[in-house]
Amino acid sequence: MTQPALVIKRTVKATRKKIFEAWTQGALLEKWFMPLSVTSVKVKNELREGGHYQIDMTTAEGDVYVHTGEYKKIIPNEKLVFTWNSDWANNTRVTVELKDAGDGTEITLTHEMLPTVDTRDEHQRGWTSIFDKLEQFF
Repeated sequence: MTQPALVIKRTVKATRKKIFEAWTQGALLEKWFMPLSVTSVKVKNELREGGHYQIDMTTAEGDVYVHTGEYKKIIPNEKLVFTWNSDWANNTRVTVELKDAGDGTEITLTHEMLPTVDTRDEHQRGWTSIFDKLEQFF
C-alpha cells in the first residue's frame, strides 16, 4: 500500500533566488511561514545537508506546534529536500522545487510518506495557506 502524498504548484512573482532565501533563512521564514490560525513563528535553522531545523508555530490561543526535520538535499535556488516531523506526521519528506516561470518562479511542493489520507488532507490545507502567505510576502 502506498502512502498518501500531496503536490502543490504555485507561481510567485519573485526570482528563484528570493524564493529560495525565503524558504531557507530563519528570519524570513518567521515573516511568512504561518498556516491557518498560526500568529507567530520561531525558527532555528542549520542550512546544510544533514543539518536540522525546528519551526515552532504559535496560535492566537497560545498553543505551540513544533515541527522538526533534517535537510537531505540542498541545491541553491533550485531544490530543497527535508524530512518533516510533527504531532501528526513523522518521518515524512518534503521536496520544494523552483523553476523560472515568466516574470516569476513556479514552486512545486511535494509532501510524501504521509500516514493517512486525512493527514494528507490536513497538510494540504496547511501548505495551501502557507503558500498564500508566501504570495502576500512578495
